[in-house]
Amino acid sequence: MDWVLEEHNKRNHQRHELAAIDQGMQKAWEQICEAISQTVYSYSGLPGANRVELGPSTPDTVDMAVYRRRPTTLTPIPVESDELLARATIKLDVARRAVVVTYLDGSEKTFPFAADAGGNVFLMHKNHRITPAEFTKEALRETLFA
Repeated sequence: MDWVLEEHNKRNHQRHELAAIDQGMQKAWEQICEAISQTVYSYSGLPGANRVELGPSTPDTVDMAVYRRRPTTLTPIPVESDELLARATIKLDVARRAVVVTYLDGSEKTFPFAADAGGNVFLMHKNHRITPAEFTKEALRETLFA
């Protein structure tokens, strides 16, 4: 009957992990949003970088669009005429306990939340724990460098 105890312990662990995720997800999301802002700020400072716009955003969604920056001319060119190169919508999906990134072509990447025994909440990617900075690399690299 070892399997009964093993199954009981497994289910108990899952309940505790889900409770920790539910409690810590919002704080983790705020850290992810800060990492997104820092990444966009770093990218925007690069020579020849394309124009990046964040927003409009809601408390659970960040929209990011990348536009081809036109060469400087003597005649002002409206910013609205810039060509859209890429878009990513980053959403906190509370029901799925994940961050879901949807791209311009409709494809998605899902980054589920997990928690360790200490109750620390973090994202997972390919079965590995990732930091908010690593999330921006995995989620936004192709969008920023389209």
